[in-house]
Amino acid sequence: MTVAPDDAAAPALRKIRSVRVRPRYRLEVQWDENGPPMIIDMEELITEGAAFAPLRDADLFATARIGERHRTIEWPDPIHPGQLITDCCADALYIRGERQRYGSFLQRLMREFQSMRRRLVHSTEREPV
Repeated sequence: MTVAPDDAAAPALRKIRSVRVRPRYRLEVQWDENGPPMIIDMEELITEGAAFAPLRDADLFATARIGERHRTIEWPDPIHPGQLITDCCADALYIRGERQRYGSFLQRLMREFQSMRRRLVHSTEREPV
C-alpha cells in the first residue's frame, strides 16, 4: 500500500526572491514570503570554513547571485566559466539568519537585564537600612 505524503505537514521549501551584497561579508536576502529582508552575516563562515575561504576576496564575494531554482545563493568561478566556486542552500541561509537575529536579540536582552540589575544594586546600596 502506497501512502501519499501529506503536503500540509511538509514544510515549504524556502525560495530566494533577491539578494544584495552588503559590506563586511553580509547578504541581504529577500525571501518569497512577504516580510522584511533578512541580513545574514557570512563572515565567520568565510574566515573559518574551507569551502567558503575563496570568498575572503571582497570582489569575489560581491559576485553572489541566486541559483537557477531560487534555492541557493552561488558564487561563480571567474576562471572556469560555467562552474561555481561554492554555493549555500536557502534553508541553511535562513537558519543562519534566524540564529543571528535571535542571538543578537538575546544579547541585547542580557545587556539590558545586567544594566537594570546594576541600577537596582546601586540604588539599594545608597538607601540607609
